Amino acid sequence: MVGAQDIDFDTHPEFSNSYVLKGDDVSAIRDFFDVEKLQFFAKRKGAYVETASDRYIYFRGKHRKPEQIRELMTEGYSASAMFGGLSPNESSSDSYGV
Repeated sequence: MVGAQDIDFDTHPEFSNSYVLKGDDVSAIRDFFDVEKLQFFAKRKGAYVETASDRYIYFRGKHRKPEQIRELMTEGYSASAMFGGLSPNESSSDSYGV
């Protein structure tokens, strides 16, 4: 997305100041990022999300101790739910061997 314009939301400056949001279909992206998604990600500064087709990467930019992995995975499942995947309530991190 080199050269694409950053998509900002005037109604959610905290989100817009924390993230660079880019994509080909600006109108579809604006429609997708409803209030719930904007608030979810605004609370998780430092998160990195990249999507393509039916896949996504969710990353938080620091090392974690083993005892913090469950919390990070739960946060990742919550992000997945924001993109239409399974929510933490529909699957437990225990079912993923954590």
